[in-house]
Amino acid sequence: MSPKGVHAKTAAALAALTLSFTGVVLTPGVTATESGQDFTSQAVANGGDGKFPVYRIPSIVQLNNGDLVVSYDGRPSLRDAPNPNSILQRRSTDGGRTWGEQTVIHAGVPGAQKQGYSDPSYVYDAEKNILFNFHVYSKDAGFFQSVDSDDDAARNVMSAEVSTSTDNGKTWTHRLITNVVKPKGITGTFATSGNGIQVKHGKYAGRLVQQYIGTDSAHNGYAYSVYSDDHGATWHAGNRIGNSFNENKVVELSDGRLMLNSRNWGDGVGRLVAISDDGGVNWKNQYLDTALVDPEVNAGITRMNPQATSGKAAKELLFTNANNSPYNWQIDVDRKGQWINRITGNVRYSCDNGATWPVSRVYHYGPHAYSSVTALKDGTFAVAYETKTDKEIRVGTFGREWLKPFCANFAPASVSLGAGESTSVSVTIRNDDDVALPAGSMRLTGLPENVSSELVATPALKPGESATVNVKVTATKDIVADTYNVDATLEAGQYTLRGSVELKLTTPELIALTVAGERSDYTRDIMAKPYQAGEKLPFHWSIVNNTSNTLHIDGAKGPKGTEIESCSGDIAPGTTMWCSTSGYVVSEQEAKQGYLDATLTLTYTQGDSQVTYPVTRFDQNLGKRRMLPAAPTPQPTEQPTQSPTPAPTASPTATPTAAPTAVPTTAPSPTAAPTASAVPSASPMPSASPMPTGRAALKPSPLPSSKGSGKVAFAGNSGASHHGSLAVTGVAGGLVLVAGGLVAAGGALRSGKLRDYLHRR
Repeated sequence: MSPKGVHAKTAAALAALTLSFTGVVLTPGVTATESGQDFTSQAVANGGDGKFPVYRIPSIVQLNNGDLVVSYDGRPSLRDAPNPNSILQRRSTDGGRTWGEQTVIHAGVPGAQKQGYSDPSYVYDAEKNILFNFHVYSKDAGFFQSVDSDDDAARNVMSAEVSTSTDNGKTWTHRLITNVVKPKGITGTFATSGNGIQVKHGKYAGRLVQQYIGTDSAHNGYAYSVYSDDHGATWHAGNRIGNSFNENKVVELSDGRLMLNSRNWGDGVGRLVAISDDGGVNWKNQYLDTALVDPEVNAGITRMNPQATSGKAAKELLFTNANNSPYNWQIDVDRKGQWINRITGNVRYSCDNGATWPVSRVYHYGPHAYSSVTALKDGTFAVAYETKTDKEIRVGTFGREWLKPFCANFAPASVSLGAGESTSVSVTIRNDDDVALPAGSMRLTGLPENVSSELVATPALKPGESATVNVKVTATKDIVADTYNVDATLEAGQYTLRGSVELKLTTPELIALTVAGERSDYTRDIMAKPYQAGEKLPFHWSIVNNTSNTLHIDGAKGPKGTEIESCSGDIAPGTTMWCSTSGYVVSEQEAKQGYLDATLTLTYTQGDSQVTYPVTRFDQNLGKRRMLPAAPTPQPTEQPTQSPTPAPTASPTATPTAAPTAVPTTAPSPTAAPTASAVPSASPMPSASPMPTGRAALKPSPLPSSKGSGKVAFAGNSGASHHGSLAVTGVAGGLVLVAGGLVAAGGALRSGKLRDYLHRR
């Protein structure tokens, strides 16, 4: 589940990004494979097969007898709870090569007195061979509708259930534990899907731990553990940590501590991390891990060697997610041309208890949503993940040979870069492995638009050796000022390694106002009921004053001169003015093409002058399917430049990448349901992990920015295309406006986030 949907800061950043998508159409394709040890996968649930049109939310675990079981939702529709969803399961007795028939753990009940079961998470007690499946039990209330009560008989309470099996998941008993996991003050709660753990070592060995999320009336997000020290006979809730946590997972570290890794409900674009010294009762040392790029999606984490007690083997972790920036959106053909940002299934490797993640490999190209990963007894690994948006669950297996893990450390690095400038950033890498690192090449990847990096040579490094290389980076005059977290990517022989670099882009201080727009008919499903010619379309804008002075707004006009309501008066520094219209009439041409160009023309007073200026323009989706694949623009091949470090054995050539043209067909709206599951891609894919191109800022501003954007266009330029992002535009009197977006800036649109949650998980 996605309690807050698009959080306030991310919503603000997305506001500037609505016209900066990559314009790539995702098409059916292939699983990532290589010669030798491959990543192999197969579908275990496909929408339309086995009774249900929608399958979501995977969980996977291996039992003592070697059986591999995977659990997931079977849904009669896309809806989350409350919905008569069912918890399902399939079994493999040969390590995931073949799978038995789909069975039911707990079936949903449709009708006026509906009952639903969703979001499974396995916890396996290997000591007693007891399998637990934690999940939601819903009636009439979902996460946000649920009230502050643990009364399971109340239909406005979303309850918590754990199903138990003592025969390897063949038969199940069911037990409600809402009174344990839903403390006073928590309105909504659920077990975060995927996997809990049994602690293997140390003081708390044998303890069963399942993670939960809870929210209060203010819609803060808290993470906490529910644990048992008596093999599931009784359960206890630990103390909460919050208030920005979302779906979270737990993993045991080599020193006996537990690590919590969470989808972020607050600032930033990485994963929230916290540590427990007491087996999950209390959590502390919260921080944001920006190395784990994440589009706000549930992820998987596991120890690679659960039985290891010491050395590097005990510190090795795996992390799986949709490795994509929340600001980088693409068109998904499976969702009728809607924009999604849950793409690119990726596994990351750590050899130091999650302190760093130097290795990243792609196992699925295209849409990819939730995932669950586990280590198998034969030394290989299995990941269950969502593909084909909202329809398919796949299980993939891989070994160390495919992953190609390597233990390396990148020293912290940062660089400041002004508009139109070039500079170099010094990147130091140390070989912490017990084998030599071959000579190779390095460049910065995941760069924002209008920033490029040269490819430089890197020397071979023996175990324990370090080298520093200087990587040249260049910015055009069209950059957007912000602080970004990008990758220093090293290709060396069979290894691909990544470290983080803080990139600070600077421009003259120009921004005075931030304007964002949004369709306001939230209850209308425009994909099922698109707008027709002659209908009135309501939408609104937010205007945020970024200056230190009070500004006066004299009025505004919408598209074609449409009257805008309540759009006049003073805006104090840091405050927001809301403007809306309910009178825009959709034309025949707009209904036919499926979108309209929405422009806000703002009149304001600057000094003694009154200025009228079109400040924002965006594609407003009317619900029609629009497929506009863009032809990629090829980039020239580069030769690596020599670094100050020892000369390499060869001069590698950079792999050319396709730079897709930003051609948005429609921007995401709060009524859409853009939960991404993956669609395989038909086009050939590289063996190495692709580099995300729209890397988000390390510390997103509370106001919209155009990071990760496409070609810029002036908002007030009558000749500018509506395709592309909107840049800073100069106006009389020195007042400059940043425009564009479909979501309100700052935290002003909390109700919009709640609406978004109902459709996007």
